Amino acid sequence: MRVLVSLAGLAVLIACTILVFTMVTILMPAAGGQWPFDLRVTGYTVPEATAYLTALNDAGREAIRTTMALWDTVLPVALTVFLALLCLGQRGKLGWLGVLAALAYGAADLAENAAILRLIDGSVPPDPLTVTGASTLTMAKYAALLLACLFYLLARLRGPRR
Repeated sequence: MRVLVSLAGLAVLIACTILVFTMVTILMPAAGGQWPFDLRVTGYTVPEATAYLTALNDAGREAIRTTMALWDTVLPVALTVFLALLCLGQRGKLGWLGVLAALAYGAADLAENAAILRLIDGSVPPDPLTVTGASTLTMAKYAALLLACLFYLLARLRGPRR
């Protein structure tokens, strides 16, 4: 199990490094310094999405469709596996709740990625329902990630691993 946790952690580290590098060197400059949808923890409104999509140039759109699409699929899968394995190593209900929260995080992040691609490939101004859905998924992924981490920490504080 330790080997799997280590491999998943390494995959998370690699994916995060590539994503951050791409965001800082390509996406943010391609959108006039605006933060990508993925990093807006509190979500975004239709006017904010419209401003981002209007500012985003073709190089930024292409980076989202290629590099970001690949590595922002690797990251949630690897992070879900990493967190789920960590939580499985804990005893009691808190460990299992952590696994469920990790799975919810992975599902929300992957669904968010699909919604963001629809925004990128759609019209400007974007469809309000698509923006609301994508924004809700962004907030949900961060909430589920926070819960998974909290359940893991609480389980660790409660006692020894199995």
